[in-house]
Amino acid sequence: MTIRPPRFDGTDVLFSRLARMLEVQRSAEPSPEAASQSRRRFHASIRARRAQVTRPTAWMRSATVACAAAAVVIGAGLGVREIGRQVADAPSTSTMPGVWDDGVKARVRTAFFETGAVYAVDTYERVARLLDRYAEALTAMQSETRGAELSELRMQCLDRRAGELSALTSVFAKASESGVVEHAVAATTALTDVHRCSDEATLRATVRLPTDAGARRRIGAVRAKLDEAQSLARAGQLHRGLELARQVAADAASVAHASLEAEALSLLGVLQREVSDHPSAEATFRDAERAAARAHDDVQRAVILTDLFELVGHLMARHGDGMALREAADEAILRASDLSHLRARFSSCEAEVLQQAGRRDEALRAAERAVRLWEKTGQNASLDLAHALHSHARILGGLERYKEARHSAERALAIYRNQLGPEHPDVGRSYKYIGDFLMMRGRYADARPYYQRAIAIAERSVGHESKDIRGAYNGLAAVLQHEGELDEALRYYSEALAISDRIATSDSSAAILLNMAEALRALRRSDEARRACERARGILEAGEASGRANPINIPTALDCLAQLRSDERDYAGAVALFQRALSHYEGSSLDTPSHAATLLHLGQTYLAMERAREALPLLERAVAVYDTHECDGSDTGDAHFALARALSTTAADRARAITLAERARDDYSAAGAWRDGEREKVSSWLNRR
Repeated sequence: MTIRPPRFDGTDVLFSRLARMLEVQRSAEPSPEAASQSRRRFHASIRARRAQVTRPTAWMRSATVACAAAAVVIGAGLGVREIGRQVADAPSTSTMPGVWDDGVKARVRTAFFETGAVYAVDTYERVARLLDRYAEALTAMQSETRGAELSELRMQCLDRRAGELSALTSVFAKASESGVVEHAVAATTALTDVHRCSDEATLRATVRLPTDAGARRRIGAVRAKLDEAQSLARAGQLHRGLELARQVAADAASVAHASLEAEALSLLGVLQREVSDHPSAEATFRDAERAAARAHDDVQRAVILTDLFELVGHLMARHGDGMALREAADEAILRASDLSHLRARFSSCEAEVLQQAGRRDEALRAAERAVRLWEKTGQNASLDLAHALHSHARILGGLERYKEARHSAERALAIYRNQLGPEHPDVGRSYKYIGDFLMMRGRYADARPYYQRAIAIAERSVGHESKDIRGAYNGLAAVLQHEGELDEALRYYSEALAISDRIATSDSSAAILLNMAEALRALRRSDEARRACERARGILEAGEASGRANPINIPTALDCLAQLRSDERDYAGAVALFQRALSHYEGSSLDTPSHAATLLHLGQTYLAMERAREALPLLERAVAVYDTHECDGSDTGDAHFALARALSTTAADRARAITLAERARDDYSAAGAWRDGEREKVSSWLNRR
């Protein structure tokens, strides 16, 4: 059974980008009716958490009943006012008038609570602690003194940090806008480190402001708008941030300060990329890089070239152009003193580009380098490290090294839980990924609670119509399919597919369609299975033309169609499709379970055609793969029994054939009751010998 999670190439997840946005945004100022509904939702969520129950649909109830018990409850037994009062009464250890004082805190707290997000209370507490520490450090440094030259540069730096903080708290005070609470912790941790303002090398590298007072005022006004646009972006308000960033870029061009112009254009390019306006983003990044070069701002230039490298090489799939930009970005980082955070960020992007280009071994090395670099910064519990670990896990998943992938994903989960709280959407996404890695190793029972937790968190945090629910349903359906609950599995697959279609992510629909086809084939609903395979194939081939298809799933679609042909005894047609599927693995060692599955299916077809000698080398290779990987017992049973029959038919090694058949019988027993029929066939075959 070749079950597929949606993707492991980074295009179907929300972990690694500046802003992890929601597709639908609310109006900036909610109506009184909307605010009232939000309050009612929040009260309802508190009551639900007190009772520790979820409300699945009727057909889901039996499969997700354990979700409520698995969920961690925040503030259980407290009403919203009691929770709010506890947070409000917490002692304040820092204050910056008008920026982060008691009045600002009260507005932010109220705005967070009014969203009704199930994790709003926990997120506010975390953000308030982080901002207290940031404000404390900023206030302390403002009181320090040094020599005249560095004192001026330091105060310029600290003024920028204060402006950045003020802009962010202003955005937080309007947290009724969709996505702000979800991104709040990440946005807060993304604030520029205050301690850079005490680093002499950093200060001396700063591009100085002009001496003219009027020019300084104009630059200050543009920077205030730049800080606001950047805060909107960090808080997930992409379209509002983009609109403001366009104005800021135009204003920056008029003040003739190259470093400011580079910053403004860089932010504009990031936002254009995040809303998928890739051609505009490329042009903007190139303008930004030229401005940074004019300013001799090596750090800014390194950041811009890294963004451009990721855009062109990964998102636009122009691998050759991306590799040229890779060298330019690497050179820029070296000129910027090879700062560890720049190198770590570059390595993460490098991993994504190389993965997209099909250079997976190199991608893995880059991902491992990114993890090591973030660890070396001493931020072992940082969100940056968690994002790098998830990228590492995805690439390992693409290489079908699922045990190692799970280890990285579990490390990321621990960081997300600690930094974001147990109800945050990123925590749910981490549970789903670990479920995928367990499921792909055939550990279905172990995967089930991870999918259930992912579903429970997603329903409460981002809602039903989301990529999070779509992915977790796909995984839980695979578990049900393995357990022989094919009709129930199809219900989950169908709902996952419907969500995928509604939120317009057809590239991920392909994997769900292939899984549906597997279930339909098992139910002998061949026409429906064929339509699902054909639709998946069309999606994947369109993606292949644009360089964005998952390379694992393309041959899987061909394999799906070939098995249906073989079922109908159209063996010649099946063989042609199997061989075409195998051609996608040319140049590789064919050493993963996906490759082995197609080798097995072609070998089984040759056996049905009474061409056992042609089947034998294919089946030997498939068994060698299955025996060195932790795989589904159903697949290993099929491989062992097929090789046993080939050896027996050709009289190549009858004693080994008996041993393999006995192993197949054990494999089917381990696979569960749904493979009892195959186990009995093996037993009958052994009895005849």
